[in-house]
Amino acid sequence: DYLAEEDLQEFLDADWEILSHMHYHRPVGQRALTEDVEEGDTELEVVSTFHGRFEGDPLEVVDDDGNAIRVTVEGRDVGDDVIYIKEPASESISADADGRVRFPESFLREKLRTSKEELQELGGQARGFIAPFGVYDEWAADLVSDYYEACGNGRLGTGINVDVEPYWVNRTQYDDLSAEELDSLAEEAAEEDAILVLGSHSWEEDLTESKIREAINAARDHGLEITTLHEALVSAGAVEGSDGADEESPDETDEESPDKSDEESSDESDEESSDESDEESSDESDEESSDESDEESSDESDEESSDEGTREESPEEPKSC
Repeated sequence: DYLAEEDLQEFLDADWEILSHMHYHRPVGQRALTEDVEEGDTELEVVSTFHGRFEGDPLEVVDDDGNAIRVTVEGRDVGDDVIYIKEPASESISADADGRVRFPESFLREKLRTSKEELQELGGQARGFIAPFGVYDEWAADLVSDYYEACGNGRLGTGINVDVEPYWVNRTQYDDLSAEELDSLAEEAAEEDAILVLGSHSWEEDLTESKIREAINAARDHGLEITTLHEALVSAGAVEGSDGADEESPDETDEESPDKSDEESSDESDEESSDESDEESSDESDEESSDESDEESSDESDEESSDEGTREESPEEPKSC
């Protein structure tokens, strides 16, 4: 179900942190072409079709040979690994030269700013960001950093964060982990004095109340404080302690030609398996969500999610959750 405004307010009143999950769940990163684009083509063959869900959305298709075109998403269902475009491609793009699809920078900036402002209007801080589908790379991180202090699923891995990088927070999917595996992760985080970030989705069948309780117990058993992502990052010295509520988003810049010569994609984004990279994050104590008007109709984006940042407590501090 969609989250209503009163649902978000209930989370905020309980001191949960609401993170942006992008306007209508659009991906911020780039996705690779699987086949060359030839002049005159009206289809883009890609590793995933997340960029092709909304009619009229603008797309850039670029490669490392300096080729670049702009196209518009056609208003019909995406095919299997195919995005349909309204106008024929004006030139060829090479898949072998790291050909990829993305939203134009000015379009993404507008959506990043809109999501932040709408959450702030509801009373949230909107300090942090969660990348939809886990589609995230260096190019996306550069844009996200202009609006948010961190990305809670910048990396998909063990969930252990020792040397904390706020725009590359390591998050793991925990709904399919056993109690023993959760305990082992919590023990490692405590030994390394690390932040542990666990993620899942409320629609996952394996994310039961007992599974959430297992994660809470594992954290408590090893002296980890359950807190918001912002508080964990402040404690680690990775971000400033100010509330950031009154920060202004940067003005929208003029859209530039999609020349890729001075931009690079993240190796991690290209090398991840599609299953791992297409997940978006949620954990137990840092609630990310967009409001009802910001959600798409698909099941994947209709659910709220939350991020749990945990860090080892000092001996003199009481444990809390």
